[in-house]
Amino acid sequence: MRSRVWTAAAAAACAVACGGNAHGSSTESSDEPSLPAACSALFGLPPSLLVDDFEDGDELLDASVGLHGLWYVENDGTGRQSPPAGERAPRSLVAEPGAPNSDARALHTEASGFRGWGAFVGVRLNAAVRATCTVDASASRGLSLWARGKGRVRVNFATPRTTPSGDGGDCSAPACSDFGAVVTLQDDWTRHELLFEELEQPDWADAADWEPTRLVRLSFWAEQGDLSLWLDDLRFF
Repeated sequence: MRSRVWTAAAAAACAVACGGNAHGSSTESSDEPSLPAACSALFGLPPSLLVDDFEDGDELLDASVGLHGLWYVENDGTGRQSPPAGERAPRSLVAEPGAPNSDARALHTEASGFRGWGAFVGVRLNAAVRATCTVDASASRGLSLWARGKGRVRVNFATPRTTPSGDGGDCSAPACSDFGAVVTLQDDWTRHELLFEELEQPDWADAADWEPTRLVRLSFWAEQGDLSLWLDDLRFF
């Protein structure tokens, strides 16, 4: 299904919305927690590492372990997403309550009616205001997360080789797409484990090597139409 292609339009949208990028753009406002001015490749991460549990009430990753990123939403403009893409109130992605192990807060977004490449929520793992760097997660076996809601999401793990050159990556092929896995959401909070060895690119994508040593972004894409997504307690394991 080609709506999952990381298109040039989607790349340009991310360049505006998701923190560091090849062109130095950012929608970060003075009311939001700030990203660092610069970044460098991050090595030597422990196998078990918290990415975010949203308990601090903001949309930044846990900087205490070296991760720097700002959660954002983006879409193709043909439907409705809440909170909206682009300019939005700080912390509008953080809602109550959270999952059982971090029950105060979680991330929440809803999307409906999209007819193009769809809608997603994502975060760069090692971003600065004007750059994006890589994270070496090769000591981990995968990512665990708690989720609930309605619909299906494809959880994508971006690397430079699956990111279009227009978004600062190394992929110049017509159909760049990340490795990932599909999660079917349930009404109740459910824990999911996504093993790196089981991640796949879509069958229509231009093939790339899987590089857990060079992760740059996590993103959660709407699958099969409308989406209501609650997300919490993301951890490498």
